[in-house]
Amino acid sequence: MPETHNYDPNTLPDLLPLYYKRLFPYGPYYKWMNYGGVPKHYFTNREFSFTLKDDVYIRYQSLLRSTRFWRKSSSEKSVPYKIDIGSCIFSQTKRS
Repeated sequence: MPETHNYDPNTLPDLLPLYYKRLFPYGPYYKWMNYGGVPKHYFTNREFSFTLKDDVYIRYQSLLRSTRFWRKSSSEKSVPYKIDIGSCIFSQTKRS
């Protein structure tokens, strides 16, 4: 019989920074969001929103490249508990 583990939500603030620094697949995620690297600006024209600790919600974010996404998500102050992927837009949103 498989061993079961109990989830403790109190460990999430400690584990999320490690997840985003060591495990999150930024390269494949960027490639997927950019439709496999076609010569368009799908990633840079996509809206992202981040839900942070205590349900702080940051909307209307667009990112220039995956390195900015990495910095945004692995910052100690802004580790997202949830990332929402919006549609591709044709007007500029707030750049991060």
